[in-house]
Amino acid sequence: MANDVQKILTSELQCRKFSLQLDESTFGSKNLLVAYVRYYSQSRKCIIDEFLFAKYLATDSKGETIFKCFEEYLKKHDISLINVAAVATGGAPAMVGHYRGFAALLKEKVTDVHTLHCVLHRQHLVAKKLMSELNDALKLCIKSINKIKAHPLNSRLFASLCEENDEFFLPITHAH
Repeated sequence: MANDVQKILTSELQCRKFSLQLDESTFGSKNLLVAYVRYYSQSRKCIIDEFLFAKYLATDSKGETIFKCFEEYLKKHDISLINVAAVATGGAPAMVGHYRGFAALLKEKVTDVHTLHCVLHRQHLVAKKLMSELNDALKLCIKSINKIKAHPLNSRLFASLCEENDEFFLPITHAH
């Protein structure tokens, strides 16, 4: 069933422009690259948001490695790079670096692609400027998440605490 869903999605992306949300984060001791797409579906007459893939990066998480991983996925599914109309990423140098970041490498191949900073990251940047209380609250949340995720034991203890309190626990990655 998963293969059928992937076939439908990739066949739609082969013939239309789409935007991409790309994020790389540490998951355990591995780097995980996650991609989501948004496009207009002619058959359903609506905008579709879909998970595209999650892939572990074999070596490092440099812009070139991220770009090659994304490019290989598109080639495997016969999707042209020129179909990428826009990409939103986090602010890490591997993503937005002017010379070797993912966005820069994509712009070398797709000169008219629009690149932007992820909406959540932009909200965090705006919060820094709005009021010190909001910024302090966000800093505390980020510090707490990073403390929990810094060590597997902390993460397991937090998951156990959530379970004891009937709270939904979604494994989290490092905050930005």
